[in-house]
Amino acid sequence: MVELASSPPAGYFAVELNGASDNHVSVPLFRAATTYAKVTAVQPNQIICAAAGFTPRRFATGIGPGGVPQGAYHVEFTSGHLKGVSYRILDNSGDGIVVETEGDDLTAHPLGALAFGDTVRIRPAWTVGSLFGNNEDEVIIEKQPNDFVIKDSVLLYDQDRVGTNKAPSREFFYVEGEGWRVRGGGVIDMGEQPIGAGEPFLVRRKGMEALSMIVVGVPLREQAVVFVQGASATQSNDFYVALAQAEPVRLNASGLVDAVTPSQSVVQSSPSILRRTDLLLEWANGQAGFNRAPARIYYYLAGQGWRQAGSASTTVGNDVILEPGRAYIIRKAIGNPGKDWVQPMPVTE
Repeated sequence: MVELASSPPAGYFAVELNGASDNHVSVPLFRAATTYAKVTAVQPNQIICAAAGFTPRRFATGIGPGGVPQGAYHVEFTSGHLKGVSYRILDNSGDGIVVETEGDDLTAHPLGALAFGDTVRIRPAWTVGSLFGNNEDEVIIEKQPNDFVIKDSVLLYDQDRVGTNKAPSREFFYVEGEGWRVRGGGVIDMGEQPIGAGEPFLVRRKGMEALSMIVVGVPLREQAVVFVQGASATQSNDFYVALAQAEPVRLNASGLVDAVTPSQSVVQSSPSILRRTDLLLEWANGQAGFNRAPARIYYYLAGQGWRQAGSASTTVGNDVILEPGRAYIIRKAIGNPGKDWVQPMPVTE
């Protein structure tokens, strides 16, 4: 169950974590912006904001003990062709920002070039500690008495790896009197491990009782852009996705299918009910148990609309609602490339 109550400029988001279950969730709220600036020049992976007056290295991604990222910040574009796109900041000077574009070119982006006068804001990323508690009194999941008695944990996915039915790649847990740890990582404190805004993750709740995860933050009230990685020439790919905004949206209004230019769709159309290509996979609300398969599968039938596997004659685009705080999988078919998912600001009904 997901509940939301918010009012500008901040709000809270509550997600029920089922007991004795894997909970596939996300956080559709952001930490408050640190600063705003205007673009005066751009390079493929650098943004110049003349007279911004940044403190040099203020937003740089540092590396702590054991290679743990420290102080992760993101830059978000709030106007222009790249409105809604965000990147992790690697370093900054007094008027410049170097970003991790993951191969994108800010001067020749698929959505259009960053331009003079475009505006940006800078936010700190969520971390494991800022979401789940930084000390003994704050931690909301069940703590482990030591490294060997397994209790609750937070698991992150390796989104760069291509494949289907991918298991989480890293597991974080809290040890009483010691702090956050990563499974197999020794005694290094992992409380500063970043979690991207809208990044899906899994909370493995071992105890039988449900817990409420409550996050206080800032709701996004504009479009967001999330890159969905494609498949390879020989392998389908599962990519975990979530809504960046804090309002639900109907599948038909989600932006996953571009009716005007179908080739630009994030979810490519299936030619028939027997030849499905890209899929959207959903876990059921309240679905209990560990290592669960998704409960429902959706696909877009060319020329007809969204269908649910097992109910091929009924269109479901107006009935299925994507909910904030939940995680989904987009399964890209072999050979289908990655696309930017432009999530439009939902209209509150």
